[in-house]
Amino acid sequence: MQQLPNNDKKTINQNGDYYFCSLCQNWHILRSDKDSKGKQHLRYFDEQQTNSPSAKYYFCTYCKKWHKGSHIEHLAYKAYIGCGKTSDILPQPKRTDKMKQSKEDVIGGFDGIDGLWTSLDEHLRSISTGVLRQRCNEILESGRSLDRYKVQCFSRRDGFSFLIRGLKVAQVHITPSGFNLTLIKNIYNSGRKSVRQEKCKYVFDQRNTDAVSDSDFRSHLVDQSQTLLELRRRNAIGYVEKWLHGLLIEQMCGDGPGLGLDFLYYETPVGKVKRNRQFGREHVDIAAKERDSGAFTLVEVKKDSNDLGSAISQSISYMNWVHENRQSLAPRINELGWDVDLDNLKLYVIAPGYRIPADELRMINGVGSGFFSIKVVLINHDWYVDEEVRIVDTVDI
Repeated sequence: MQQLPNNDKKTINQNGDYYFCSLCQNWHILRSDKDSKGKQHLRYFDEQQTNSPSAKYYFCTYCKKWHKGSHIEHLAYKAYIGCGKTSDILPQPKRTDKMKQSKEDVIGGFDGIDGLWTSLDEHLRSISTGVLRQRCNEILESGRSLDRYKVQCFSRRDGFSFLIRGLKVAQVHITPSGFNLTLIKNIYNSGRKSVRQEKCKYVFDQRNTDAVSDSDFRSHLVDQSQTLLELRRRNAIGYVEKWLHGLLIEQMCGDGPGLGLDFLYYETPVGKVKRNRQFGREHVDIAAKERDSGAFTLVEVKKDSNDLGSAISQSISYMNWVHENRQSLAPRINELGWDVDLDNLKLYVIAPGYRIPADELRMINGVGSGFFSIKVVLINHDWYVDEEVRIVDTVDI
C-alpha cells in the first residue's frame, strides 16, 4: 500500500471517529458521552494498530469520512490517525430512539443467576404438577433417544430447544400452568439460502396432559432429520456455523479425544451489553471444560478462518466478564456440578482452515491477557462432506 505523507493526518477528536484500544484489543467508536467506552478508553489509544495496513477502519481524506478496510478503492486517500485531546471532542448530538448504540459499549457486571445456565432439573421442578413434569421428561427422553438422527436437545432460559444439523425442529416452553411443545417444520425455500418454517403449538396443562403422542413427536423429528440431511447434501440452506456447533458438541460428548473438551452448555450467557439504555445478554457459542486441566473454557466458532483477530477481540470481552465476576459465578457453577477451575480460564477459537494467514497471525500474536490463555484451532475444510471434524493445526497465543 502507498505510504502516505505525514501531513495527511486525521486527529481523533470527533464523534464517530474510530481507534484501536490497547486495553480491550478491539476497535472503539469515539463518543463525547463521558460514560461511553470510546471516551473512557481514549488514553489506551494504540497508534500502531490504529494505523496498521490491515486496520479494520481508516479515514478517507477524499470522502472526509470513515471507511471499512474492504473499501479498497479509496486506500490511496487513507489518512494517518493521531490522538487528540479529550477536551477537544465535540459535544454528542441529542440521542433519538432510532440511533443505534455500538456493540462495544459497556459490558455489565454480574446480575444474578436468573436465566443463567438453567439445568434440566431446574426446568422440570418449575413445572406445576408431578404429572406434567413426568410428561415433559418423557418428551425430552423421546427426543434424546434419536441421537442417531442427529437430534440434539439443549436447555434454554425458558425451556428446551431441539436442533438437527443446526436448525431448530422443536421447542419446549415452560409456562405457569404447564408447558407448550412447538413442532417446527423446515421447508425448502427455492432460490434462497434459508428455509421457510411452519410451526404447530401444543399446550400441556392440567386439563390436557397428552396434547401430542410420543410416537407423533418422534415421527416429526425423524422426518425433519431426513429433510435436513437432503438439504445439507444439496447445499440448499445456510446456517453453517450452527451446523458446525452441533458437530463440535457431538464430538465433545463422545468417547474419543476430540478437542480435549467436555461440553457444558450451548449458546452460553456471558455478561451484558448496554443497548438503547438497557442491558441485554451476550452469548458465547459453547461453554466447556478442558479435560486435562479442568479449565473453564469458552468456545467461539467461525465458519472460516478469515478475520480471526476480530473473533478473538470479541471473545476477550466475554472472558474478561467471567474473570471479573468469577466469585459471583462460582456458587452457580457449583450448583450445576460443572467441576471446573475458574482460576484457570481458556478461550478456544475454532474455524476451518489450512493455516492461519501470516497477516492474521501478526495481528493476533499480541492479543492476550494475564487472566486466561487463548488457543486457535483450525479444523478440516471439508467437515461438511462426511460430518467428521478433524484438527488440522493449533496455535497458542
